[in-house]
Amino acid sequence: MADTENNTMGELMEVNISEILVPDLRVTSQFDPELLQELEESIARQGILQPVHLKKVDGKFWLVDGWHRIKAAINLGKTKVTAYVKVGTQREVILENIVTNRQRGKSNPAEEAKLIRRLREDEDMPLEKIAELTGISIGWARKLHDISYLPLEVLALVGEGKLGITHAMELLHLEDADLQAEVAQQAVEWRYTVEQVRFRVQALLQPMAAPQPGG
Repeated sequence: MADTENNTMGELMEVNISEILVPDLRVTSQFDPELLQELEESIARQGILQPVHLKKVDGKFWLVDGWHRIKAAINLGKTKVTAYVKVGTQREVILENIVTNRQRGKSNPAEEAKLIRRLREDEDMPLEKIAELTGISIGWARKLHDISYLPLEVLALVGEGKLGITHAMELLHLEDADLQAEVAQQAVEWRYTVEQVRFRVQALLQPMAAPQPGG
């Protein structure tokens, strides 16, 4: 049974933390500080019971899943972690990172949006293929891809759960990034519904006509 699991998950081995590369864009599970502290205390007592997941791409170890476990190990002064390692590609690093965090139910939609855009632009993957390989519906994948073009401060609000994706979609009708950020902040502050965001956007796109001279 263990051999079968190892074949599926990859080779189980000890890896130097200093050799593990973390992608600049990735989905990271959302943990509150108390849970992170509990994780660190658990690793201090029992070690890392659930190995991290790595891809070996061109001879280098790339992190797929397990960043919080690695951070906890570093804080505890450890230099190695137990990991499942499989040979793969950068595309697989991104895809498996998305899938793993979605299955855990703690995914960050703003980070997913950035990764889907990278798969489209850097890997030339059709949205339909991305949706198929990640288990995301094509409609949702398209929305995530579209909002990836919004300003970073707007995506941060989405990632923090303060601004809904459907709310964010309405901002795409505005071409000015500053206006997008302004309306997003207003939507959060005043708790706009999607309809209210839409109305605000339309008001900016079609302002009342200025009074005519002598009128």
